[in-house]
Amino acid sequence: MSVKKILITFGVIALALIVVAGAFVGYAIYAGGKLDASSKAYVDRVVTEIVSTWSAESLKREASAELSRQAVGDDVDVAFRKFSALGNLVAYRGSKGESKISITPKTGKLVTANYEASARFEHGDALIDVSLVQRGGRWQVLGFFVKSDQLPK
Repeated sequence: MSVKKILITFGVIALALIVVAGAFVGYAIYAGGKLDASSKAYVDRVVTEIVSTWSAESLKREASAELSRQAVGDDVDVAFRKFSALGNLVAYRGSKGESKISITPKTGKLVTANYEASARFEHGDALIDVSLVQRGGRWQVLGFFVKSDQLPK
């Protein structure tokens, strides 16, 4: 085989790899944008539903299997009685965050998201950290943490 044919063959292979990589990056950007939009919409809906009445039942309904296993007994109810010291929701200021896709041999494809939501209550401001996992195309709450200087210690 001549040097010219070898160079042409390597060139074609390199071009094919570049096209495949470009397609992968393009798909990742497209899919990531859709996941960010759907996870943000979910967080904004669920957080306002939960904190507007400090409903432990709303959180339990949206909880992932992992969160349900961790929140044993009346842990969630006790935490929500503490959170209710903030009073009624006055203004929900929205959330900031993003989703992530990871692929590992152990877990396969795993879609998660992390957000920080901001809200004003009758007795002070709070930041709510929410982590999500997507299973079967449905978002679920993986973690829910309320931070405020007005909460009892």
